[in-house]
Amino acid sequence: MTVLPSVSSLRALRQFAKTARASRPFIGFGDPELDGGTAGGRGVDVASLFTRGAVADVDAVRELTRLPDTADELIALATAQGVGEEAIYLQARATETRVRSMDLSDYRILAFATHGLVSGEMKGLAEPSLVFTPLQWGVIAPPFSCLC
Repeated sequence: MTVLPSVSSLRALRQFAKTARASRPFIGFGDPELDGGTAGGRGVDVASLFTRGAVADVDAVRELTRLPDTADELIALATAQGVGEEAIYLQARATETRVRSMDLSDYRILAFATHGLVSGEMKGLAEPSLVFTPLQWGVIAPPFSCLC
């Protein structure tokens, strides 16, 4: 999704846009496997997720609320792009390790449907971060800066 000041700016941007080289239409990651139940309220106590600067407390990350509607969101996006569920990585498959191991440059659309944290939201968080399914030993690691 893009926010532009006017329709004419969209036309101008399209005139100068390079042709996309990506051959695959879509890939999505979301609904990480978390133990905090389903989202009933909003907000995350970010400070409680960290114990040593930018190193996440994996147990606290696991306690974040699940976002089950994000699976439906990603399925709808994939369907709109004409791809199946093979292009969607949910629950245990939604990990930072998987994202980092894939060549994502071949996808025109890359979607993340998960908790997001803004840089500066808490001490030690210098970059925006995404929450993925926590591994047994999960750590935040720049430059991707994900809670994994």
